[in-house]
Formats: sequence, C-alpha cells, structure tokens
Amino acid sequence: MGSGWKATLTIALLGLTAPVLLAQSMPSPTLIVNTRCSVGHGYSMDDVLEVARSMSFDGPDAPRWIGYRVPVAGNGEMEPNQVVRAVRWENLAHWERYVRGSVDATRSRDSNASVLLDQMLDCDEGNRSFMRDWAIDDQGNPYEGGMIDSTLSTYRACELKPGNTVEDVFNTLADINAEARAEGDRNHRGFSQRWLGPRADTEMNSGIGIRIIGENGDALASYLDSRPGRSGGTPEDAPVTNCGDRMLFQSHVVHDNIN
Repeated sequence: MGSGWKATLTIALLGLTAPVLLAQSMPSPTLIVNTRCSVGHGYSMDDVLEVARSMSFDGPDAPRWIGYRVPVAGNGEMEPNQVVRAVRWENLAHWERYVRGSVDATRSRDSNASVLLDQMLDCDEGNRSFMRDWAIDDQGNPYEGGMIDSTLSTYRACELKPGNTVEDVFNTLADINAEARAEGDRNHRGFSQRWLGPRADTEMNSGIGIRIIGENGDALASYLDSRPGRSGGTPEDAPVTNCGDRMLFQSHVVHDNIN
C-alpha cells in the first residue's frame, strides 16, 4: 500500500506533517475490558480511588493493570458521575481464569474493601467492551513509569475501512509515533479493536480506538497544544473512517503490574 494515505492521515488525525517512515513489527495484542460505572450518591471519585487502591490483586492470574478514566471532554454519551473502569489482561483466557476460578479473585471479591467498592459504584457488567489492544512501542513513559497515579489521556473513536487491516492502522501510528519520539516525546500511544460487545451501527471488527496516555498531564497537554487540527474530516484514502474528535480523560491507576 502506498505512502500517500499515511501522510494524509497523519495530518488530518493527529496534526503532524511528518514524512512516512519505515514500518516496524506489530506486537501481539493484549486485552482491555472497559466497563461503564456510575459513582453512587454521597461518594466522590476520590473515595472510589482510595478504596480501590487498598485492594490486593496478587497472584499469577491477577490483572496486569486496573484504572479509572473520568471524562473531561466526552462524546455526549457519558452520564453525570459516570466513569470508565479499564482492566488489562494478557488475553481472554487470562480474564477467564481470574474472574471465574482464581482463589485470589475470590478473596478480593469477599474483602471488606470490595464490598464497599460495590456500594460506591454501579457498574454495567453486562455491557462490557472487550478489545484487542496494541501498544505502538515500548518507549512511552505513561504515569512517569509508575511514579504518579494520575495523568491525562485522549481517545479517538474511528471505524476500520473495509479492505484495510489493523496492520495498516498500526503502521500509520508507528510513523507518527517515531516522529514524536525524535522530538523527545514520552507519551504512550496505542490503539484497540473492539472484539466482544457489539455496538449499534458498527460492523464487526471495525471499531477502532486511538489513544494517547500522558507521561504526565503537562506532557500530554503540551503535545496537543503543538498539534492543532488544520483540516476537517477523515481523509478518503485513510485506513479508517468516521473518526470523531478526541475525547479527553483524567486517568487514574489503582493497580499496576506492568511498571
């Protein structure tokens, strides 16, 4: 596939005018499970985070990462007091072992903190989104490598255009990422493909989410300031279509088995 659409996508989606670089190898995906939750009356997000961080997630089948994303500039679908709980797993088998059979999961569910957390949050467990997720590289430093527990993040929802693949999306984002790295940027970049949990008017395997997680809030804000959008609409020759504006979140870590 030629380089023209890559350069165009770079300009239109992320505000860069960089030349296309050599493609890098696409890694194996992990699994992200997102759940919308509502913070109960009388509780704050600070209360939720304090209790969630007090819980233990030890053992070989524990999730790799758990966090909550609080919308700052949403897409109009999030209700007041709603947050997104995001949990990272190696794969679906990893999720199944922990949720259905792990001794550690049972201990966590029965703990006083878990009971209190269930009182604080009303989560739509029956409408979770399971997404295959790819990091663009391993050079990002989100949350300052685990030294801070909150940062800013962005998310852009798109659809994979028929005839294109996730490899096309990865290669485009890798080009963008390489140029940012050359400027000293350490924000994390990645994307996900909706896998389980269909949404209305979205073809199977076509839901794509493009994200940036800040090294810290200032680093992400500075990056966005330096890349103002100059053209509207998704380019016709891009591998994705129907892309919306970025959403902005305040992202909080409660468990990190990666850093």
